[in-house]
Amino acid sequence: MTQTSEEWRRECEAREWIKRYKAYRKERGAKEAAKWWEDIKRQIAAKRGQQAVDILVGDMNAQSSKNRPKP
Repeated sequence: MTQTSEEWRRECEAREWIKRYKAYRKERGAKEAAKWWEDIKRQIAAKRGQQAVDILVGDMNAQSSKNRPKP
């Protein structure tokens, strides 16, 4: 896998988790969504390691920053 394709994969994964989190939050509320997200991060850490979780969260934050309107 090339660096460019790996970056693209990570960006897509980040956007997908953002989409899932927003949908869960809308359906069940912020408190339940926060619990759900913590559980998801634990599952990812168990399968791929804590570093993968940290990278994913960083990528999600970067994606969210891109989509915020400028003041």
